[in-house]
Amino acid sequence: FQFPLETKAGQRVEILLNATTRRDETGKVIGVVGIGQDITARIAQEQEYARLIDTANAPIFGVDVNGNVDVWNQNATAVVGFTSKETMGKHLVSEFILSDFRASVQNVLDKALNGDETANFQFPLETKAGQRVEILLNATSRRDEKGNIIGVVGIGQDITGRIAQEQEFARLIDTANAPIFGVDVDGNVNVWNQNATAVVGFTAEETMGRHLVDEFITETCRASVQEVFDKALQGDETANFQFPLVTKAGKRVEILLNATSRRNVDGRIIGVVGIGQDITARIAQEQEYTRLIDTANAPIFGVDVDGNVNVWNQNATAVVGFTAEETMGRNLVREFITEDFRASVQKVLDKALHGDETANFQFPLETKGGARVEILLNATSRRDVEGRIIGVVGIGQDITERIAQEQEYTRLIDTANAPIFGVDVDGNVNVWNKCLVKLTGFASDDVKGKNLVRDLVSLAFQDDVATVLRKAGKGDETANFEFPLTSSDGSRVVEIRLNATCRRNASGTHVGMVGIGQDVTDSKAKNEAVMRQREAEAAQAAQATVSAHVYHEIRNVVGALLSLAERASEVVEITMSEAITENVLQLPSKVRALTDHQRLVCQHAVDTLNDMLDVAKMENGTYQLKQKAVDLGDLCARAAKLQGPRIKSDVEMHLLTPQKGELVVLSDGAVVLQYLTNLLSNAAKFTKAGHVFIICKGRELDNECVEVELGVADTGPGIRSEDQERVLQAFTTGEAVPREDIHTSARSTGIGLRLANLIANILFDAGPESASQKKASDRVLQISSPLPPDILRTIQLAGGTRGSGLGPGTFFNIRCHMQRASLTSGADDGNNASLESDFVLNPSGMLRVLVVDDQRTMRQMAAMFIGKFVLKYPGISAEIMTALSAEEGVRLAKTHSFHIITMDESLSENYCENAKEQQQAVGREPDLEARLILDNDRIGSAKRRSAFFDDEVFNHTIEPGDGSLEGHKAVEQICEYFEASERKDVPLLFNLTGNVLEDDRERYRRSGSSGVLPKPVKLEHLEEALIDCIGTSLQRAKLIEQPDGRVTSADGSCTYFRRREQEAVAAADADGGAPRRTQRNSAGAVEAKEEKMEEKMDT
Repeated sequence: FQFPLETKAGQRVEILLNATTRRDETGKVIGVVGIGQDITARIAQEQEYARLIDTANAPIFGVDVNGNVDVWNQNATAVVGFTSKETMGKHLVSEFILSDFRASVQNVLDKALNGDETANFQFPLETKAGQRVEILLNATSRRDEKGNIIGVVGIGQDITGRIAQEQEFARLIDTANAPIFGVDVDGNVNVWNQNATAVVGFTAEETMGRHLVDEFITETCRASVQEVFDKALQGDETANFQFPLVTKAGKRVEILLNATSRRNVDGRIIGVVGIGQDITARIAQEQEYTRLIDTANAPIFGVDVDGNVNVWNQNATAVVGFTAEETMGRNLVREFITEDFRASVQKVLDKALHGDETANFQFPLETKGGARVEILLNATSRRDVEGRIIGVVGIGQDITERIAQEQEYTRLIDTANAPIFGVDVDGNVNVWNKCLVKLTGFASDDVKGKNLVRDLVSLAFQDDVATVLRKAGKGDETANFEFPLTSSDGSRVVEIRLNATCRRNASGTHVGMVGIGQDVTDSKAKNEAVMRQREAEAAQAAQATVSAHVYHEIRNVVGALLSLAERASEVVEITMSEAITENVLQLPSKVRALTDHQRLVCQHAVDTLNDMLDVAKMENGTYQLKQKAVDLGDLCARAAKLQGPRIKSDVEMHLLTPQKGELVVLSDGAVVLQYLTNLLSNAAKFTKAGHVFIICKGRELDNECVEVELGVADTGPGIRSEDQERVLQAFTTGEAVPREDIHTSARSTGIGLRLANLIANILFDAGPESASQKKASDRVLQISSPLPPDILRTIQLAGGTRGSGLGPGTFFNIRCHMQRASLTSGADDGNNASLESDFVLNPSGMLRVLVVDDQRTMRQMAAMFIGKFVLKYPGISAEIMTALSAEEGVRLAKTHSFHIITMDESLSENYCENAKEQQQAVGREPDLEARLILDNDRIGSAKRRSAFFDDEVFNHTIEPGDGSLEGHKAVEQICEYFEASERKDVPLLFNLTGNVLEDDRERYRRSGSSGVLPKPVKLEHLEEALIDCIGTSLQRAKLIEQPDGRVTSADGSCTYFRRREQEAVAAADADGGAPRRTQRNSAGAVEAKEEKMEEKMDT
């Protein structure tokens, strides 16, 4: 008996009591004794269970032994609509189950009342609104404390949506545009969709239950098809199996089938489903191709993987004389190739069998009559439907007559009484006739393969001759160009008047240049003294007139070429992304490669110009170091980050450098960084495997000075002692460079080591005790090769190993005195030590940009590098407006809000006048608010940019005099306007220009510029400019640091940077630990491709 007791503290305690009569010794009742149990906790637990059941997210209900509802939780109410009050005591089956399911549901409940529980039983409930709800039920017997069954409780799932989805899948299969059919474990059809009906002709009703193989497969293929189905029934599925079906009309249809095992919910295989393709038409097309090959008017033959002939068309029979029957199955190389060419032909076939195809390979075939026929062959890998190489097919041309004609031309050239020579695309001599032998004394064999300009033309004329050769390569031929050739003994100079003509192969591709000349030595002798004087004056004038304006124009041209290359590349990519059309199929596949190469070469030219400027200033002593605080440890890490992508995949980079803040000196951070990156670039170029080390050490001299050792070590091929002086000269090639690949002549040290050597001397001379420093040798930049023992020990301690395939290595280093400093004594612009340490570039939001330039190509270039910025940082998007003149830029800056303004320096009033005339000629109203939106959709952004610039020139207000204002003066006017106004949206102002000499930079800084973006601008330039301007921009309120550590635009709408510690925490969480100080490049095939391109550029 359960009853409550009230405790002394006033709480209620539940007692479960057994009350027993109490008697005396005579049996008389004298009272009652109660033995109880405190069931307060148990009751609380039962109430908790009741709440759990009631609030569970699955429908739960229960019935008593009579089938009446005694449990009905909230989810059951939500699913069915009836409340607990409406269902309690009512008979579940008779009142809530659809009539056609009552018997089966009652059977499940009856079994559970007898202890036979049922799992995953599906039945319907009728909702209060009269709708049908499908329930998947687990029916469990409900027992009292004695184990007696007192009812059934059911825990269910509402599977109405799932059943609807399964029905949708069935509809998708039935309406799919591919034939789909299925069989059960006995091979009888149980799936047959509408497309299968359309292809074969039999309807689903006509096929269901019938044996697929016995009744619908041609007798010859039944065994193989049955084997595929049997394997799929064992779980061994088959892809791309071809078999025939017989249509209702008795025709044969070829099907390409993927046979997949069909499983039930328990994973047991219950049949096979096949998704096929009707390839009848394709097979007919292949047969048509076979006929075309056989009747083609070019010799076509093929071999299998063993080199035996399996294709031999009619034209091959006509050329060689052997019929297809006489060649099939015989070894092509061994039986039809002349003995002296068998090895080379076999090599071409072997390469094609490995996927390395060869174009325009010439080899001889021996005819049936014993004659020799010359064939020009394109060897292509032959693949099956799965892409596996199954042989080689060769499409050839009979060039026997053409070769005879070429030999005749060669004889005519060689015996002509005029000097004739030719060079290939690399400028190496491949034609040198007898007349030139007589004039110069050089035999043909002595000059073949030598570089015409470098080895045979006098130094004063090398540039001019190289220009003529380049122009001829582009189809721009030159007539009556005069240049000298030196005789073999050096005793005389032969003057040649040249007609330079582009030389092309049969397909029209430029393969070199041929020059037909005249010997004008005698006529030139009278003017020799005058010409020498003019040459000297011209050389001096050329050196004196190298100025910022020349480089500005060069940069504009290179920038335009880069922009055009980008646009051409995007046009190809956009076209390829469209549906396949005839235009797409006809698009030359080499356009993308050519434009990529153009972009790389142009960028290389710009980098070389920059280095040449620095070399020129350092050689003539005009370069001035900026003494600011430089954290050498942090700067070494930055150099590694910049050059890391150039390191090959099998090379590890290590930093043997001080930690951040340990070694801070007064120096020029930009110069030291340039020194390190040039050395790293050289190491990246020549180190094929192993390690590259950045080494930085400091030795205390006194409280103010430290001796710094700074250099780069590698495990490359090393540099011989006799070559070490030469590699420090600009553009050293040949024997003076480390030899690491087969074609060592293709490598060059460029100008990088020359620049590193000049910087080393400047750093040495700028030391606080430069007068007392002693050079270790005549050179400040020391070269140690092989690596000295102390460096080897240092490398081994740092984890580097001396594995196989590693070279003796090279160590470039300097030792110089530097004055100690602290980061608070003024951070260096090149190192940006204090601020780059605090912040990391992580932009987000909408970046509003104004581009001011008088060349549409340059405006497009600016839009492109901003687009790359957006693609690199997914959190940012950009909105771009443009201006044709500095005046228009000033007007827009006053009426609109921008985060960044890029300003060209030299603009054109004539350009603005012409643009105004175009606007008037068109006569339409300009869209003065036209904007270009760039986001992370690269293709979409490219299309919008292309559309934007198609008519962008018409969307401007052009006023009289526009184009006369210089860029730095416009920057000054914009700064003055914002200082005088109360506007808070102050923009960052960057001069986007080719004028990057120090005087120009200083003028821009004085005008209020945030920095300079040199043309042609790259993404890294924008990133570096943003980083470099943090300090001054925070001081001038162009950037604002928010309380959460973000650095934003002045109006707070666009984020540029975040505090580095916040980014480090996020990166550590993502990476699972702190970053290592060892970098390893894994660019793979991309790096290999870039290396090949780099070698071509160096050559």
